[in-house]
Amino acid sequence: MRWMSVVVTDDGPGRNCCLEVTKTRVQVENIVKYEMQDPAICKIRVVRFYTKMRKVICSDPDSKYAKRIMDILEGRTTANTTMGYTSTTNTIPTVTTTNKTPGKRLRPAQ
Repeated sequence: MRWMSVVVTDDGPGRNCCLEVTKTRVQVENIVKYEMQDPAICKIRVVRFYTKMRKVICSDPDSKYAKRIMDILEGRTTANTTMGYTSTTNTIPTVTTTNKTPGKRLRPAQ
C-alpha cells in the first residue's frame, strides 16, 4: 500500500478537520477506528479512519471502500460487546465416611 499525505488542519482547540478527501486505501488490519467528521464544523463530509501508525485517512463516506471498512469495524465492535459469558456451577465433592465405634471390630458377614 502506498501512503499519501492527508490534509488535516487544526481549526481551534480540539478540532482537527480533513480539508479534502483522499483515495488512499489502507488494509483493514491497520485501521483501529473511524469517525464521521461533522460538516457543520469542518466544512466537508468525510469519514476519518485512524490507523495503528496514528495516521488519519480522510475518505468519502459514500465510497465502496469506506462503507466496507466501516462495516468491518462495526463488526469488530459488535463482536466485542456481544460476547457471551458462560456460567459455571462450583460443586463440592461429597465425602462418605463410616462411623466406627472405637474398640469394636466389624465381622464379615457369613
